[in-house]
Amino acid sequence: KADPAAIPDKSFLGMGSEGFRSVEITPRLSQARYHLCNENLIDDTHITFLHMGQFESGNRVHTPPEVTQLGPWVRTRWFDPDEKISNYFKMEFDVNYDRAPRALVGHFCPPATHCVWIEVYDPKNPQGTPKTLRIAFCFTPESDTTTHWFVCESRNYRTQNAEWDQFMRESFHLIQSQDLVAVEGIEHNLRNSHELPDEVSFRVDASQMRARRAINAMLDAERPL
Repeated sequence: KADPAAIPDKSFLGMGSEGFRSVEITPRLSQARYHLCNENLIDDTHITFLHMGQFESGNRVHTPPEVTQLGPWVRTRWFDPDEKISNYFKMEFDVNYDRAPRALVGHFCPPATHCVWIEVYDPKNPQGTPKTLRIAFCFTPESDTTTHWFVCESRNYRTQNAEWDQFMRESFHLIQSQDLVAVEGIEHNLRNSHELPDEVSFRVDASQMRARRAINAMLDAERPL
């Protein structure tokens, strides 16, 4: 039986937090297995290739994140003290500076909850409170090869602007569509392959591999002897 106490607190996800406004994103069904959807977020180096010029300016893949664990949460944190801010991010975060400190913080609570925090700091006041977007993902398998994406966004800026809610929904839909094309393409290849391809790992994958080891250790601890 599932333990309700193990469900992550919604305030951690951003929903209901003081100073944040939450927006429900329309659920979508991915034609890809649950594991691929999880892997898409655990392996965040993909943003350099898949979302280049929108979500990222190219430095993520060259800078490994810190990996820590707090209770059931595995946390990765990447920080660039002087990132080039894309035009997309200028719109997304309602800022007008070209370079700024930025953090990308990923949290994963097995088996299905992710929370991504994107923090953009004012370069004139880098010690101040950043503009923060928290994106909570809850993946739910529909079948062995299809997965529901349930998503909610919370932000601490433009908190009284209902029109901005729709902009954020449309913006997320664009980025999510790129992710779906990627995971569904991999799913297609796996379904039509007679054997699993060899996994190739590079130095940039080291942090993600540490995160996977932490996740696997938690899963092993839950398995009956």
